[in-house]
Amino acid sequence: MSYFGEIIHSRCGRECIRLNIPDRQLTEDELNAILSKAIKVHFSNVSNISFLYNYYLGKQPILERADKKVRPEINNKTVENWAKYVTDFKVGYIWGEPIQLIKAKNEKPDDVKNASEDAVDRQVDLINRYYTLNHKHRTDRDCGFWTTVCGVSYMACL
Repeated sequence: MSYFGEIIHSRCGRECIRLNIPDRQLTEDELNAILSKAIKVHFSNVSNISFLYNYYLGKQPILERADKKVRPEINNKTVENWAKYVTDFKVGYIWGEPIQLIKAKNEKPDDVKNASEDAVDRQVDLINRYYTLNHKHRTDRDCGFWTTVCGVSYMACL
């Protein structure tokens, strides 16, 4: 019996790997079967991501085109790297400014604020300062870059 979950196929791009692992101790054979199926999809995703990143860098398929047999002196291997231009524009446009948290509007006017609203204001300000000190803006831009280039990026909150 296989415990490997479905693989979500997309028309183009990376495939999602989902595993349905039972709540019991797995045997070595079951674990090997699960991992061998998952690793095939993973390596396919790695290949797609490498191609897209190289495409962004300007290493595009036209540069690897075979030499022509007729009039080989005409060599039209030109790359106008629109992928880089569009990616850089989109990353700058969407993730150009740091994300800041704001609190919803106070229910009372400023002169009647109570201590609990003041405490929440201080907590939101503290979180924003943590973001600044931990360079969260740079991490957001990196995630935005990889999302734009290859459609996948990951961020961990520890």
